[in-house]
Amino acid sequence: MVSDREEVLLELAEARELARLLADPPHEWAALTLTMMNSDPVMPAGFHGEGRPASKRVAHFAAFPFTRSPVAAVRRVLDSVTVFCPVQTDPHRDQSPRYLALTPGEAAGLAAMVAKLVDGVE
Repeated sequence: MVSDREEVLLELAEARELARLLADPPHEWAALTLTMMNSDPVMPAGFHGEGRPASKRVAHFAAFPFTRSPVAAVRRVLDSVTVFCPVQTDPHRDQSPRYLALTPGEAAGLAAMVAKLVDGVE
Protein backbone atom coordinates (compact mmCIF):
# COMPACT_ATOMS: atom_id res chain seq x y z
CA MET A 1 0.00 0.00 0.00
CA VAL A 2 1.24 3.47 -0.90
CA SER A 3 -1.60 5.19 0.96
CA ASP A 4 -5.02 4.19 2.24
CA ARG A 5 -6.36 4.26 -1.34
CA GLU A 6 -3.32 3.42 -3.47
CA GLU A 7 -1.43 0.17 -3.96
CA VAL A 8 1.30 -1.39 -6.05
CA LEU A 9 0.29 -4.81 -7.41
CA LEU A 10 3.11 -7.30 -8.05
CA GLU A 11 3.47 -11.01 -8.50
CA LEU A 12 5.72 -12.85 -6.03
CA ALA A 13 8.80 -12.91 -8.28
CA GLU A 14 8.34 -9.22 -9.06
CA ALA A 15 8.00 -8.34 -5.37
CA ARG A 16 11.12 -10.36 -4.54
CA GLU A 17 13.13 -8.49 -7.19
CA LEU A 18 11.81 -5.11 -6.03
CA ALA A 19 12.77 -5.95 -2.44
CA ARG A 20 16.29 -6.85 -3.63
CA LEU A 21 16.63 -3.52 -5.43
CA LEU A 22 15.25 -1.55 -2.47
CA ALA A 23 17.65 -3.28 -0.05
CA ASP A 24 20.66 -2.20 -2.13
CA PRO A 25 19.54 0.60 -4.48
CA PRO A 26 21.95 1.31 -7.34
CA HIS A 27 23.15 4.81 -8.28
CA GLU A 28 21.88 4.32 -11.84
CA TRP A 29 18.35 3.28 -12.74
CA ALA A 30 17.85 -0.48 -12.43
CA ALA A 31 14.72 -1.63 -14.21
CA LEU A 32 12.40 -4.30 -12.92
CA THR A 33 10.60 -6.18 -15.68
CA LEU A 34 7.08 -6.93 -14.55
CA THR A 35 5.74 -10.10 -16.12
CA MET A 36 2.27 -11.49 -15.80
CA MET A 37 3.46 -14.83 -17.13
CA ASN A 38 6.19 -16.22 -19.35
CA SER A 39 5.31 -16.96 -22.93
CA ASP A 40 4.78 -20.68 -23.47
CA PRO A 41 6.53 -21.77 -26.70
CA VAL A 42 4.13 -24.69 -27.17
CA MET A 43 1.17 -24.45 -29.54
CA PRO A 44 -1.97 -23.61 -27.55
CA ALA A 45 -5.27 -25.43 -28.02
CA GLY A 46 -6.90 -24.57 -31.32
CA PHE A 47 -3.63 -24.38 -33.27
CA HIS A 48 -2.66 -27.40 -35.33
CA GLY A 49 1.06 -27.97 -34.91
CA GLU A 50 1.09 -31.71 -34.33
CA GLY A 51 2.82 -31.20 -30.98
CA ARG A 52 5.68 -29.19 -32.45
CA PRO A 53 6.82 -25.98 -30.76
CA ALA A 54 5.09 -22.87 -32.09
CA SER A 55 7.02 -20.22 -33.95
CA LYS A 56 8.09 -17.31 -31.73
CA ARG A 57 5.55 -15.06 -33.43
CA VAL A 58 2.65 -17.45 -32.87
CA ALA A 59 3.73 -18.18 -29.29
CA HIS A 60 3.93 -14.45 -28.50
CA PHE A 61 0.47 -13.69 -29.84
CA ALA A 62 -1.06 -16.83 -28.33
CA ALA A 63 0.29 -16.24 -24.80
CA PHE A 64 -2.18 -14.46 -22.56
CA PRO A 65 -1.81 -12.31 -20.64
CA PHE A 66 1.16 -10.82 -22.45
CA THR A 67 4.50 -10.04 -20.86
CA ARG A 68 4.57 -6.39 -19.86
CA SER A 69 7.45 -4.04 -20.56
CA PRO A 70 9.74 -2.81 -17.79
CA VAL A 71 7.69 -0.25 -15.92
CA ALA A 72 9.36 -0.19 -12.51
CA ALA A 73 12.82 1.07 -11.67
CA VAL A 74 14.83 1.94 -8.57
CA ARG A 75 17.64 4.47 -8.16
CA ARG A 76 19.48 6.05 -5.23
CA VAL A 77 20.38 9.72 -5.53
CA LEU A 78 22.23 11.20 -2.54
CA ASP A 79 19.98 10.55 0.48
CA SER A 80 16.89 9.52 -1.43
CA VAL A 81 15.74 6.29 -3.06
CA THR A 82 13.42 6.89 -5.99
CA VAL A 83 11.06 4.18 -7.19
CA PHE A 84 9.23 4.54 -10.50
CA CYS A 85 6.37 2.07 -10.52
CA PRO A 86 2.72 1.57 -11.42
CA VAL A 87 0.29 2.63 -8.69
CA GLN A 88 -3.35 1.58 -8.73
CA THR A 89 -5.90 3.94 -7.20
CA ASP A 90 -9.06 2.25 -8.46
CA PRO A 91 -9.44 -1.53 -8.90
CA HIS A 92 -11.40 -0.98 -12.11
CA ARG A 93 -8.74 1.16 -13.81
CA ASP A 94 -5.22 0.54 -15.05
CA GLN A 95 -2.27 1.36 -12.85
CA SER A 96 -0.61 4.72 -13.52
CA PRO A 97 3.20 4.91 -13.28
CA ARG A 98 4.56 7.48 -10.86
CA TYR A 99 7.62 8.34 -8.79
CA LEU A 100 7.80 7.46 -5.10
CA ALA A 101 10.55 9.03 -2.97
CA LEU A 102 11.85 7.08 0.04
CA THR A 103 14.62 7.65 2.53
CA PRO A 104 17.26 4.88 2.56
CA GLY A 105 15.82 3.71 5.89
CA GLU A 106 12.29 3.56 4.45
CA ALA A 107 13.58 1.66 1.41
CA ALA A 108 15.40 -0.85 3.62
CA GLY A 109 12.35 -1.27 5.84
CA LEU A 110 10.06 -1.77 2.85
CA ALA A 111 12.51 -4.28 1.36
CA ALA A 112 12.53 -6.30 4.59
CA MET A 113 8.74 -6.22 4.87
CA VAL A 114 8.20 -7.28 1.24
CA ALA A 115 10.80 -10.09 1.57
CA LYS A 116 9.07 -11.33 4.75
CA LEU A 117 5.66 -11.28 3.01
CA VAL A 118 7.00 -13.15 -0.02
CA ASP A 119 8.71 -15.75 2.16
CA GLY A 120 5.48 -16.21 4.12
CA VAL A 121 3.49 -16.96 0.97
CA GLU A 122 5.96 -19.36 -0.63
